[in-house]
Amino acid sequence: MNKVRILFNTPGPLLGGGATVSLFRLLSHLNQRYEPIVLCNEANAKNPYVIKLQELGVEVLWLKDTQKTGMTIQEKRAIKRSKRGYILEKLANWKRRHSLVERAHLFFRDLKVFFTIDLPRCFSIVRIIKQRKIQLLHLNNAVRSHRGAILAAKWVGIPCICHVRIFDKFKLIDLPILKSIDYFVYMSCALEAHIKAQWTGAPGSVVYDGIELVQYQNNYDIKDVRAEFGLSSSDFVVGNIGRLVGWKGQEIFISALADVVPKAPDLKAMIVGMPDPGQESYLDELKALAASSGIKNRLIFTGFRMDVPRLLKAMDVVVHSASQPEPFGIVVIESMASGLPIIATRGGGPLDSIEDDVDGLLVPLNDPQAMAEAILVLYNDPKKASSIGLRARTKSMKMFTVERFASEMEKIFDSYLS
Repeated sequence: MNKVRILFNTPGPLLGGGATVSLFRLLSHLNQRYEPIVLCNEANAKNPYVIKLQELGVEVLWLKDTQKTGMTIQEKRAIKRSKRGYILEKLANWKRRHSLVERAHLFFRDLKVFFTIDLPRCFSIVRIIKQRKIQLLHLNNAVRSHRGAILAAKWVGIPCICHVRIFDKFKLIDLPILKSIDYFVYMSCALEAHIKAQWTGAPGSVVYDGIELVQYQNNYDIKDVRAEFGLSSSDFVVGNIGRLVGWKGQEIFISALADVVPKAPDLKAMIVGMPDPGQESYLDELKALAASSGIKNRLIFTGFRMDVPRLLKAMDVVVHSASQPEPFGIVVIESMASGLPIIATRGGGPLDSIEDDVDGLLVPLNDPQAMAEAILVLYNDPKKASSIGLRARTKSMKMFTVERFASEMEKIFDSYLS
């Protein structure tokens, strides 16, 4: 029987964030009747997730080879920002104060992006769809990242499904393109409400991501993991996992730790993750904040790690510190599957995953004091922490399995393929 070919288009360069990890898990558990092909806007053969996908037997393509160009789009934008002079910054500030000028500037900038980036991508993706006889297109993120792909699907006449993973704000140029999307998959109820508030005609449903539970319930050697980072068995370890970007709120986490440390002499903390390309200065800012807050010796920056399930076993509590509503929060359900008590900010996806004071704790956005108080509650009451973690694991086994995730996505694919 001929397999159904689905093209999974994802914005490059497969950074290892939630969208990349979720896609990898989906493809790892997709039924054998499908033949997935992954297309990145930019990537290279040395990218760890390109290698992992190829090991699955998945063909991976990219429109721009970052190994040849030497840098990603994000890195180029960061360099451009750093070169922006005083006069240009003053002009930008003036423009923001004059809404009509700002709107006109943004519209013409979007047109430039459309004709110089989106349209050329469209032509390239049309060729790929025709050459590989693609039958369905899955977009692995926001509409604005996939305008060219959406137009390509419309051109060729295949179904187009958009997997919404961020709080995407539609622009004027997006409005005619939206009608070419057949179905939206929302990671959380918050994302569904956000998209439908902008475009009431958006057909779709909420599908929660899933994880391989067995990876988070393995009996990893806790002493071995802690020893790798100079932690003892008696340390109370608080973890924070995610890309090092401003809205993930690592600086709020550090501020909260500064309040907790004087009351918790055996507390240590780990920040797991790395900045996006071109944003490395944010890591330096976080380290400087830790030093100025007096917790430099209590905080470990691990960098990017591929063994998150193993690292979770070294932790007693996980804090998800997003300063803005989180689209879903993969780390939230990973922590729950590990049986750890999770503290998350009250906004977006965590509201779907966590019942406050039952299988996790919710704290207000941008409130380091409330975050510190929640950490101390679990630090001072091990029994409460244990019971929250146990209930979290039980919930994860019902709601957040990767098998359920893949099955629900397959039903959506089949409804359009048929």
